[in-house]
Amino acid sequence: MSKPLDQWDMEALRARVRDPKGHTRHAGGSPNAEEIAAYAAALPTDMEQQTAVVFGMTPELRQLLTRRFAHTYAIDASTLSIQMYRDWVDQEYRSRETIVHDSWSSLPQYVPGGAAAIVGDGVFGNLPDVPAHRELLAVVRSVLRPGGRFIVRKVVVPREFVPSEYATRALLQRYRRGELDEAEFGFGVRLLGHHACCYDPQTFILDNAKLFAECEQMWRGGELTDAEYACIRRYYFAGKNAVVTQELWERILEEAGFAFQIRPCHGKQWYRYYMVYETYVNH
Repeated sequence: MSKPLDQWDMEALRARVRDPKGHTRHAGGSPNAEEIAAYAAALPTDMEQQTAVVFGMTPELRQLLTRRFAHTYAIDASTLSIQMYRDWVDQEYRSRETIVHDSWSSLPQYVPGGAAAIVGDGVFGNLPDVPAHRELLAVVRSVLRPGGRFIVRKVVVPREFVPSEYATRALLQRYRRGELDEAEFGFGVRLLGHHACCYDPQTFILDNAKLFAECEQMWRGGELTDAEYACIRRYYFAGKNAVVTQELWERILEEAGFAFQIRPCHGKQWYRYYMVYETYVNH
C-alpha cells in the first residue's frame, strides 16, 4: 500500500494540544463532543463483546471504543504520535487496548478474527493519492465483520464549494465580525482558506508548508494580529494532505462496495467540509 505523505513531527502534534495536563485538544483538529456523539450513534449496538479498531492514536476515539468494546486495537505508524498519546486513555480502560506500531495496511495480521467497528479521524488525508484511498478501503473491508461499521471523519472539498467564501481574508473578516469562533476561523484557514494558491485540483493535494508560509507572511505584514495568527498555528502541519472532492470520495466508497450515510452535526462551519461518515459493506 502507498505510504502516507508525511509523518507528523512533534511541533505539529503539540500545536493541537490545548491542555496537556487535562488531555484536551483544539476543536476542529480533533473531534469534539458532538462529533464523538455522532461516532457513538453509528457504532453497532450488539457487538460490545467483540473487537474494535482505531486508525491512528486519536484519544477521543480510543476512549470511546475502549469503553464500548471488549478489546480495541489502535494502530499507527508514527512513533511520535504513540509517544505523545499513549496514556491519554483513562487508566481503567487501558487493559482493553493494544497499541500497534505499524502501518494501517498491516491491520489484518493483528485482528485475524475481524473487527466489529473500525474508526478513524482524518486518516485518508494522510494518504498520497486516490489509489491509496481505494487500497485502505480494501483493507477495511477485509477486516470488518458482517454487520460491522467503518466510521471516519473525512475532510472533502464540499459540494457547491465557492472558493471565495472560504478564502482566508473572507474568513478573517467573518471572524472579526463575530460570525466565526476561533476554531472555525483557524481550522477553516488551515483546510480551505488557501484553496486558490496551495491546492492542486488535479492531484487533490494541499501543500501545507506553502499554506503556513503564506499565513506567516500575512502576520509579518500586519494583516493578521498575533492572536489571529495563533488561531491558525494551532493546526500547524508542514506536510501535505489529500483532500478529494465530496463527489469523488462518495464514489470511491461505492466502488469499494460500501454503503454510507453522513451523521449530521450542527453549528460549526467545518461540519460542512469535515463530515462523519458511517459506512458498511453493501452486500
